[in-house]
Amino acid sequence: MEALVYPRERTLGTITLVLGSIAWLLIVVGTLGIVLIYLLLGFIAYLFAQSGLISYIKNTAVRLTPQQFPDLHARFLDCCKKLQIETLPEAYALTGNGPLNCRCCGCH
Repeated sequence: MEALVYPRERTLGTITLVLGSIAWLLIVVGTLGIVLIYLLLGFIAYLFAQSGLISYIKNTAVRLTPQQFPDLHARFLDCCKKLQIETLPEAYALTGNGPLNCRCCGCH
């Protein structure tokens, strides 16, 4: 059996799941399903915001490669190796009010 952090972790997890399900059922029934529309609109807004941020970073930043910022790219590779990251994310150098800031973008 798995090593549990707390002896009653599975029981407390089940209780939390049941109480959360009841709460969501009450919210959906109490608002006649309108909350689901707001959740859908919020999710769509989140997708647009995330796409906009990724587009902004890719459009205004410089991707770290062996040809662009080789020292910084070597540090990035070293950090990924120490963290045992198998699939390397794309890393970008972005100006932030003068100094360079670095961002990693998990999309390819």
